[in-house]
Amino acid sequence: PVAWSLEAHLPGCAPCRTELDEAHLDRARLRQNRQLVLSVVAMPEPTSLERALSRVGVPPYLARLLVVTPSLRRSWLAGVTLVLAVALGASYLAGPLTATGGGPVALGLAAGPVIRLVPFLVLVPLLPLAGVAAAFSHRLDPIHDLAVAAPLSGVQVFFVRSAAVLVASLAPALVAALGLPGPGWLPVVLLLPALAVSALSLAASTAVDPASAAIGVGAGWVVLSAALGVALGSPAVAFGATGQVLSGLVVVAALGVLFARRGRLELGWAR
Repeated sequence: PVAWSLEAHLPGCAPCRTELDEAHLDRARLRQNRQLVLSVVAMPEPTSLERALSRVGVPPYLARLLVVTPSLRRSWLAGVTLVLAVALGASYLAGPLTATGGGPVALGLAAGPVIRLVPFLVLVPLLPLAGVAAAFSHRLDPIHDLAVAAPLSGVQVFFVRSAAVLVASLAPALVAALGLPGPGWLPVVLLLPALAVSALSLAASTAVDPASAAIGVGAGWVVLSAALGVALGSPAVAFGATGQVLSGLVVVAALGVLFARRGRLELGWAR
């Protein structure tokens, strides 16, 4: 009650405020408290996703960084779902599936006309690249400047956001692949080439900014798919046995480049 009475009295009593200011107040502490109060007031309430991440051990500052990543927003996830639904519908509306061979090793995807699968096969590796471009683009990410100024390692920010992009893009794609008009093991053969394209983009980010790397690698993937379609009759050959081996080698090589040149990511993120 005494403290409350003082708080009620001080706003209307200039002499008391002056005496208290001169004798008892620690201005540095008041400034620090004021900044803390303002920061807490300005901080939005944790979302349900943030709270879920915190429950599984993710530090609060990383949880906040993840939920503001563009590829984890509801609008972005809805867009990914819509694109996958269109590709899935195109797979059913296209010509008949007559792939030969069997099993996830032999695959047989390059042996026959797999017209139904082509839209989906070409699209899936591009989804993570679009997420990377959005997460590290000055124009598409509204908190880009804040993330750069945050007291976090650029390498840490890069890998945390990249992991979020991969999960948010590939998980819906693999689920949608279960609905493709083909063998049930198709989601398995989609995973490694998609990871190879993403890993190559991340490795290229040590030389150029991540958004440019994603756009360049995505263009290269489309050109490769078109070339395989012209030369071998179907771009699905990239998902056959040879394509799986080459994809694995690309993933290993890209991870090696990322480890060797991880210091360059600091500069790339800052740009």
